[in-house]
Amino acid sequence: MQLLWLSFSLILTLAACKKNEPASYVPIAPIVPAPMVLNPNFIRAVDLSFTPEIIVTGTQFKDNNQVKELTQIIKDKGINTVRLRVWHTPVDNHSSLIEVVDFAKQLSAKGFGIWLDFHYSDSWADPSKQTKPAAWKNAIGMVLKDSIYQYTSKALLAFKNAGVTIKMVQIGNEINGGFLWNDGRVGGTYDVNWSNYALLLKEGLRAVKDADNTTKTMIHYAGIDGADAYFNSVLQQGISFDYIGLSYYMIWHGKSLDNVSAQLNTISTHY
Repeated sequence: MQLLWLSFSLILTLAACKKNEPASYVPIAPIVPAPMVLNPNFIRAVDLSFTPEIIVTGTQFKDNNQVKELTQIIKDKGINTVRLRVWHTPVDNHSSLIEVVDFAKQLSAKGFGIWLDFHYSDSWADPSKQTKPAAWKNAIGMVLKDSIYQYTSKALLAFKNAGVTIKMVQIGNEINGGFLWNDGRVGGTYDVNWSNYALLLKEGLRAVKDADNTTKTMIHYAGIDGADAYFNSVLQQGISFDYIGLSYYMIWHGKSLDNVSAQLNTISTHY
């Protein structure tokens, strides 16, 4: 009742003011906020890896209850980059090179920068599993090293042939414990394997720069704690890259934003 009364009183007051206002009264123009100006150098990105799989089910997306294409919605909201995962030989076509190239071509035509996430696996790769592609099951040593370079090179060439410029490439997904286990595994009893891990990682990074020296490279670590020590080890191996990527999930990495801030500041200062 109090809120209703206040609203009603305000209406009466405004009505009385208008009735008695002098003839020379000039209404003040409403303040219109300035349009948002986005820094084009700031990456505003989303991961749309599941989108082709979702679209084929007939799913619709809406903005203010109006059906719109998802890519148009995110563009309207200021997104300028899209991250897409690439699996070597998935059980279906989803996240395969063919699907990702086709989707990236559509996104590129709309003006989005493309950020690729090579898992170097046939399915999910993360800190708990970094399974080699089945096609590389028996590849070891120099054969595995060559496989990484050739695969990455051919994949990037497929994007180039489709007219897609790649903005950024992750060599591996959440590779805290290395990738392509056990050849490129590190951590715990596998810490003696850092030199081999570095050798494999460098091949992926080299393939990216050989394909296009302007494409940025990223090494992706899951979590905040331990990241400083990990990237220190990476640099000790003489591995050269452009960006540090960090995953952060409160359920696994803690709810303290103060800790997140402190760790990010430490990493930024050191690297």
